[in-house]
Amino acid sequence: MHSMNPGAHLCCRRTPVVARAVRPAGAAPVSPAHLRRALGAVLLLVAWGIPSLAGAQQAGSPSLTGDPAIDAWVRTTFGQPVDPETLDDPVWGTKTLLALTEAQLEGARLFMQRCNVCHGAAMNSMDAYGPFLTKQRVDGRADQVRQVIMDGTERMPAFKYGLQPAQIDMIVDYLGTVEAYEPAY
Repeated sequence: MHSMNPGAHLCCRRTPVVARAVRPAGAAPVSPAHLRRALGAVLLLVAWGIPSLAGAQQAGSPSLTGDPAIDAWVRTTFGQPVDPETLDDPVWGTKTLLALTEAQLEGARLFMQRCNVCHGAAMNSMDAYGPFLTKQRVDGRADQVRQVIMDGTERMPAFKYGLQPAQIDMIVDYLGTVEAYEPAY
């Protein structure tokens, strides 16, 4: 029950509560002007640093992928300049993915989501539950591949209820671009 003095309870307090930093014993108080200068210096360093981080490694380096944003990401991910001649595919299929159509990109996404665990190099070794699905296995057999994806086999589930026919076509179209797999690790 509340007392007669509403200010006595935190739930009824009418004055705002202000958090205060604890200053070490003997430390001089910090003036607002000093705080503004310190904050300005930090912001200036950040403003100078961010563009130079993105541009410093790109200056004089050839494009890795043809896309400046992906190039910057690859360079900051690896933390050093990357020579496109020595790094065939910097991130999972980056160069390959840039060469795909929108439908093939969606097929790649669907393959990674639905098929890669059994049919791709998703694990630490080249072992897989099913055969690796590459251009060599799909060329000239696209209709059979579609049928197996839809109806499944004794060892593979059917995907006719989980994927639309157009999505299956995208996966088959993507597989027609896959030359070979390399271990993920």
